[in-house]
Amino acid sequence: MKEIRIQECLENFRNEISALIAKEDTQWLLSYFKLPDDSLLSLWLSGEKPIKGLRLIKMVFYLYERHFLKIDFSKDEEAIVRIIKILALDTATPREAADNVGYKEESDLYRVLLGKVNYSRISLSAMKIFAERYSTATSTDEVETTRQTLTAALSPISCTNQEQLTIDLIHTIGSISTCLEPLLKKLVESSPNERQAFRNSLGKDERGIFQISNVFFRVSDLVNALCSEKSVQTYKNNRRKK
Repeated sequence: MKEIRIQECLENFRNEISALIAKEDTQWLLSYFKLPDDSLLSLWLSGEKPIKGLRLIKMVFYLYERHFLKIDFSKDEEAIVRIIKILALDTATPREAADNVGYKEESDLYRVLLGKVNYSRISLSAMKIFAERYSTATSTDEVETTRQTLTAALSPISCTNQEQLTIDLIHTIGSISTCLEPLLKKLVESSPNERQAFRNSLGKDERGIFQISNVFFRVSDLVNALCSEKSVQTYKNNRRKK
């Protein structure tokens, strides 16, 4: 795997990343990066202070998920990216990961994950086993958390506050999409018979999946419109043309 040059990514997309961070939920960001306040974020982006340890792994995953960072890895190295996700989402601790993969120090594991040093065939095999075990746990936990969030969002008390309900549901849709995307990718790569069985399960004919797809498209269009005032105006202009 090629070395992940995180500082280079921050420099190349500094303005875009700063704009994105400004839109994010501040409390979520502080919790995600395990920060007491937001002062370090600006120091990281400016390059005045380097990111280290687990926070660096979290930043890698954050930028990777938001499409600022490309991780070059072979099919055989997919476990490495999965471990980055596992650590970033706190599904396992760095100590657990290092012990399972066979590294004495957590820093040794970080260097491998970031492509700074090579790994052995034995280490890669251990990473695959670890990633498989914890990826299953991650998916299960995410689905259960999403279910609980959705239940809470749709409770009678929550529904009295329409603005908060909208915010809760959008967060929930984001969580659902995180769980759903890899499952849909797997279906796309499956056999034609498996894909047809999936379509059939959503309705007696293919109208079932088309109807769901159309709802996804309309919701996605509206969420995109809310990204900025310029996006809202573009959305309204497009609607007028129809």
